Amino acid sequence: GEVINLERAINVCQTTRVKQPAYAIESQPLLAVTTFLTFSSRGMTQAIPANVTQSASWLRAQAEFTRIQGKLDFSCRSCHDKLYGKRIRTQTISQGHGVGFPAYRVEWQTLGSLNRRLRACFFGMEASVPAASDPILADLELYLTWRAQGLPLEAPAVRR
Repeated sequence: GEVINLERAINVCQTTRVKQPAYAIESQPLLAVTTFLTFSSRGMTQAIPANVTQSASWLRAQAEFTRIQGKLDFSCRSCHDKLYGKRIRTQTISQGHGVGFPAYRVEWQTLGSLNRRLRACFFGMEASVPAASDPILADLELYLTWRAQGLPLEAPAVRR
């Protein structure tokens, strides 16, 4: 009934099999394991069930992706569907595929997760930024995975 992304799956393994405390979201140990696993899958495409578009998580994420919000009256769709390839400030707008995460972002000067990037987008829209543990972020990760079907994983990537 809820999305289990890679970071959460790692933490489930950490607590149930390794019998150690869960890693904090965005911690260096969690990013290291995530990076290792995604690098091991580099070049592969993500498999996603055909019926995912009927799930409550996907529907919530689609609504969030298209919802106008923040002081700028933007939605995720405003940039990543309508303006991709154009520039905002010094950055070229992507189509919003998460295939390169975790990624080293120049502005962060370190590795960061897709969760962190999504929160940065909310901040950039001058919208209410969800907590790192908010389920809508995992739902959005699912939605972005669905949008990126057929694209190869390229993590870890470097992003501006």
